[in-house]
Amino acid sequence: MRRNLAAVLAVALLALTACGGADDTDTSSKTITKAAVEAEGKFWPFTTSEATLRCNGQAVTATVDGTKYALNGRAKGSGVGADLDPVWAENPDIPGTKISVHHVIEMGLDLC
Repeated sequence: MRRNLAAVLAVALLALTACGGADDTDTSSKTITKAAVEAEGKFWPFTTSEATLRCNGQAVTATVDGTKYALNGRAKGSGVGADLDPVWAENPDIPGTKISVHHVIEMGLDLC
């Protein structure tokens, strides 16, 4: 029984390390602009005109004005970026809500 448990734990540990983690070493990046995103018919979710997306271990971040912000759950859970709220644009069509960052997260995941 102990041998089986040890084997299961070893496989689980191997699987976790093979997936990669969200450390502070950014592997891929891409600078995006408000003009380019809006030209694709999408809404720009930030209060600035430019952001640099990074993806590492499925953790997507955006660097805006020198500060790295966590965009998805993987980045938030790993603590690799600040809360997005200071640069997250309000939705002018629905008061009290923010513009979705979904398409920006998808762009970031494409870098992984």
